[in-house]
Amino acid sequence: MERIVASEGHLSFEARVQLQRAATEALEARGVFHIAVPGGSVATLVFPSFADAQLDWSRVHVWWVDERVVPLTDKDSNYKVANDLWLSKVPAVAHPFHSLSEYQLKLPRPLDVALLGVGPDGHVASLFPGHPALEVTDKRVVQLDDAPKPPPKRLSLSLPELIGAREVWVIATGNTKAQMLMKAMKPDSTLPVARVLREAENVRLWVDPAAAAYL
Repeated sequence: MERIVASEGHLSFEARVQLQRAATEALEARGVFHIAVPGGSVATLVFPSFADAQLDWSRVHVWWVDERVVPLTDKDSNYKVANDLWLSKVPAVAHPFHSLSEYQLKLPRPLDVALLGVGPDGHVASLFPGHPALEVTDKRVVQLDDAPKPPPKRLSLSLPELIGAREVWVIATGNTKAQMLMKAMKPDSTLPVARVLREAENVRLWVDPAAAAYL
């Protein structure tokens, strides 16, 4: 696992550098680049920087690691955040998360990059601690009707789908993440982020000094 501790500004810059690297490598090797992204604080941190990346955006396909079951124009929509801060500025190919069945059929395998934020409770995408969706292994996409934070109805890539990406990037910032990350680093931690960090073959953890306080 690669770990970088830096300011939010540097993390945003580093994310753009890594996006350009990973996309360039994928385009040269396979002619297309597939990345799945979250909403939340990671979106507001890195998406404006992503918009400045110099890429052949017509061959970049953007998917979502999870989505709230709301209209795409709703303020809670992860698609809306990405579109407002990034995708409206570049000609990438966006694949909004409309339905479980559609994503299971169309989602490429493996993704080139799965980008994840982390909640203060250790959740990633919409996979929450102790929730049955975290244990689903026979589906690429799971549906939640009872997520422990609003809105309750969500769609999420399953844990095997996330950790199966060629690269997994996990970004955590702020002091509300510090104790959670300390717990996640214990070898017996069952937190969703801990499982991602342990089980993904190629994972990068990027944190700011506040989140890294106990690491």
